[in-house]
Amino acid sequence: MRKLEREYHPRCLFYGKMNGVRVSFDENGGMTAIVGCDVRCGGYEGRMHGGVISALFDWAMTHCLFGRGIKAYTARLNVKYSRPVATGTEATISVMVEGKHNERVWRVRSSLAQKRKVCASATALFWEESNGNGTGGSA
Repeated sequence: MRKLEREYHPRCLFYGKMNGVRVSFDENGGMTAIVGCDVRCGGYEGRMHGGVISALFDWAMTHCLFGRGIKAYTARLNVKYSRPVATGTEATISVMVEGKHNERVWRVRSSLAQKRKVCASATALFWEESNGNGTGGSA
């Protein structure tokens, strides 16, 4: 993951710039990230901006794919907001790669929770870049 991150995301808006971000992978290729919800990312008072939440999902899903050695670009991202995300506290983002939608498109799902309550969830499709011979391939 670090190699792909350095090569393709050297100026990533989130990773390495957020307070205390902690990432771990499970044996099934899923990823969990603990992130601080900085007050500077707020919209309404005490609530994280919805655009930041959406960007966090995009970041987390991309890095989950990186963890599998896959370089892919966001093709579609659908976010459902269920409850406010409070600023000034941590949130847990869980990501799971569901599998391939077709030869070069991956299905990924994610959720963001605070105090064990899901605040938002997302589904996405990621397009895997061709490895040069006309077929999809890992980066």
